Amino acid sequence: MQNFSDEHLPVVEDTITVPTAGGAEAFVDAADIAAVAVETLVDPDAHAGAAYAPTGPEALTVAEVADIIAGVVGRPVRHNDIERGAWVMALSWPGSCPPTTGSCSTG
Repeated sequence: MQNFSDEHLPVVEDTITVPTAGGAEAFVDAADIAAVAVETLVDPDAHAGAAYAPTGPEALTVAEVADIIAGVVGRPVRHNDIERGAWVMALSWPGSCPPTTGSCSTG
């Protein structure tokens, strides 16, 4: 769940704001990525030309992830499934939502 503990998909004011259209993702743990890297470095010939796409053990929606985080931190956390265009525009305004949208909230 490192995706939600840094600036990639941060929890801001108990909300994860990212467009997903309700889709799910099998989030991969950084330790699993490191394990794959170690194996390829230990025996490079066995992995020459190979391509790997590590995935997590279970596909979760961001709303489900918000519920998991809420259980850990002991307060409500929600997913704001913002419209994609508004989210992309907000990315060009670091630290705030662009004035043309007024708010990054969907409701």
